Amino acid sequence: YPERHTPSPNRYFDDSGWFGLSFVGAYRVTDNPAYLGAAQRALRFIVASGWDPKLGGTWWNMWHHHKTIEPLAAGLLIATRLYEVQHRPGDLRWALKLLAWANAHSFSGRVGLYQRSATDGTVMDYVQGLMITSNWELCQTLHRPTLCRKARTLANAALAGFPHDLNWAPEYDVVYLRWMLEYSRESGDGRWYKLAADNAERALAARNESGYFLNRWDGTPLADGLMEEAANLELFAWLAATPVPAS
Repeated sequence: YPERHTPSPNRYFDDSGWFGLSFVGAYRVTDNPAYLGAAQRALRFIVASGWDPKLGGTWWNMWHHHKTIEPLAAGLLIATRLYEVQHRPGDLRWALKLLAWANAHSFSGRVGLYQRSATDGTVMDYVQGLMITSNWELCQTLHRPTLCRKARTLANAALAGFPHDLNWAPEYDVVYLRWMLEYSRESGDGRWYKLAADNAERALAARNESGYFLNRWDGTPLADGLMEEAANLELFAWLAATPVPAS
């Protein structure tokens, strides 16, 4: 977003988070440092325009009507991965700041997962995937075992809290599965590979009469857009790229 201080209902901070994470992934594949710069821009937009400097927390969009954890979770993982590569203190400061605020204001002790905000108890699966992977990778980078334990506790709560047959919508459930596959690969916890594989089988069986991936994974119609088709493709790609766990 070039004019970041111009209010617009279409400028959502979580959208910048998805771009930023994609740029970090592009760098991992290509070693092209330009992608790190793009990821840094996405993070900067979230923390400069989306962070409440007085009370903390991330706004949903430029109108600053309400706060939500989606851009925080995405920004946290972007900052974590930028620090892993570049070791810039500013990225680590933001990663720890975002994580601390989420733990203090968005963590629900009742369900053991992160809710949307202090006033909205909605618990979203893809937010948990981002937070779990961030906790795990910060643990590995900073050698803080408490963060690894936090990641494992969150992962267990997510497995208990969400149905095995996911059916929110592919564009959301796939983000969850994508990062849980990453957590599975990094931690050796093979339960998440089975979750992703089982839901990929459901996705294959749920194609519409024209062969497109535009349904929910239970086969009911959802929409007619690129977002749904692309989400399913992403699931198949990440699953194909993930080694089958030994157990």
